[in-house]
Amino acid sequence: MDENHLPELNQETTMSNGSSYCCLKGFSMVAVIAVAIYFVRKKLTNKEGLRSKTVQIFIPVITPTTDKFRSAISSLCKEISYNCNFCYDIGELLKEVPLVAVCPISSRFEPDIDFAIHGIRTKQFVVLLLHTGLESSLPRLSTASKLAHKDKYKNIEFIDIAYNTDANLYQCDMNETARRKLHKFLFDFAGNK
Repeated sequence: MDENHLPELNQETTMSNGSSYCCLKGFSMVAVIAVAIYFVRKKLTNKEGLRSKTVQIFIPVITPTTDKFRSAISSLCKEISYNCNFCYDIGELLKEVPLVAVCPISSRFEPDIDFAIHGIRTKQFVVLLLHTGLESSLPRLSTASKLAHKDKYKNIEFIDIAYNTDANLYQCDMNETARRKLHKFLFDFAGNK
């Protein structure tokens, strides 16, 4: 071997080692990213293996009660693996995300409902009717039953829920039914995607 070629050989070896180092460093970065994605996905997955999802909670009327209700509905949605995205402007609603419109019931039953759903263009949504009385004063007939004969409400699902600022979402038949209906709505929405 000619000694004149040795420096070139050393340079090639150095360059080859540098290229190997860059490839190894690049592979390490890919491995780190893959592991990070795995752990993020695992964190977003609950114990049943379902991916965590988001539900829009549209609150058209901001009152002290609806403001405090936000934490209660957040907890309820987290029980069924959903995170809440609160919206207060109808223009912010997304069609591809399930929608729950909150309707605080005052003495004006149908006008309150009409106000809560006015302008909603999403095909699939539910109206969560917020009853703020104690169990003894809750309506015995569901909203869906009361409005079953009205054509303008025929394609809308209503969920009655009992809440007050002292007891939060307390244990009662209305709230057990609300949990089941909300879970079914979100499950059905995900199935239709």
